[in-house]
Amino acid sequence: MFVPFILILIILAIVTESFTTSWYSGSLHARLGERQPSMLPVYLAVSKTILFAFGLFAGRFSEGIMPWTYASMAYALLFIIGLKMITQSMKFNPEERIVLADNSRTMILMSLAGSFNSVFVGFSLGLIGVEPLYPVLLVLLGVLAASFAGLFLGGKIGLRPFIRFLSIGAGAVVAFIALRFFILYYI
Repeated sequence: MFVPFILILIILAIVTESFTTSWYSGSLHARLGERQPSMLPVYLAVSKTILFAFGLFAGRFSEGIMPWTYASMAYALLFIIGLKMITQSMKFNPEERIVLADNSRTMILMSLAGSFNSVFVGFSLGLIGVEPLYPVLLVLLGVLAASFAGLFLGGKIGLRPFIRFLSIGAGAVVAFIALRFFILYYI
């Protein structure tokens, strides 16, 4: 089955959040001389995938309940999530908000806190009728790979300001895609 390019861009935006979280965590652990939280990418991948799948299935279920408004709601929700990703990244101060992931409970809480955007993105995609198999697999594999890469690079390179711009760019991509489809839907 063919996975559309736009869907891949949206999934990459979700993956980018995990990459930056892992990067920040890896850089903090390296700065403090702590052991890298090697299980963090697994926690991020599992929680983001489960919550994304939950949102996707909830959106698919809701599609039949409200058939004439589902597309406009989906695009509006995607646009809001894109703006939320941008504002979160702009307000983020790494020195104040990076958490030392030294135990499983902290990693679970970190991964759950960073996964709420994926629930709403999944819900939006479900509302517009996206089949769940490929997106869920792409989120799982993408988050896992990006999180390991972010953890490694953060540990080696350290905290860099340009990482924030990755999240801002990811949010801008999601907002632009949603706005484009919202306009095309009504024109």
